[in-house]
Amino acid sequence: MSERYYRTTRARETGTQVTTGHADDMGLDRGEYNGVELTRWYNLCEVHGCIVGHQTLALAKSFAAAPTEWCEDCRYAVEVRYVAEVRAELEQS
Repeated sequence: MSERYYRTTRARETGTQVTTGHADDMGLDRGEYNGVELTRWYNLCEVHGCIVGHQTLALAKSFAAAPTEWCEDCRYAVEVRYVAEVRAELEQS
C-alpha cells in the first residue's frame, strides 16, 4: 500500500497556493522509466497551473515552500515585485 498525502498550503515567498499530493490523488500519471517510478509526488501552483513531479514526498514538501524554483510565473512575479521595490527606493533617495 502506498503512502498518501494531499495538502494545499500558502507559500510565504509568493503568497500563492501550492498543492502537494500523490499522483493518484491528483489524477496525474506516475512517470516511469524502465520500470522505475520517477514521479509519484507532485506540486501544483494553484494560481498559475504549473506542475512539477518528484520521486519522494520529502522533495515535494520542500519544493512546495519555494514555488519560484519550479513555477516560471511565480518567479517572474517575484522579480517584478523586487524591481518595483528597488525603483521606489531609488526615487526616494
